[in-house]
Amino acid sequence: PVNRPFEITFENQEGVPHNVAFFEGRDANAPRILPPGETPVFPGPRSVTYRLPALKAGSYFFHCDAHTGSMTGQLIVRSR
Repeated sequence: PVNRPFEITFENQEGVPHNVAFFEGRDANAPRILPPGETPVFPGPRSVTYRLPALKAGSYFFHCDAHTGSMTGQLIVRSR
């Protein structure tokens, strides 16, 4: 949703530590949306819900801090 806080639940189904770090731009050079303390790396199996602030429409890069080169994606925020 645009301009509304929202939640994303990340389900780590592996015994390997993972997280999701969200960035304000199209890559990890942009500032983080949430501070690192709010998106810690954690072992699975376990689910964690991230509470994100209201964001403008656009694409926001994310990655796993433990696997920055191989676990990446784009969060798309748009009006319905």
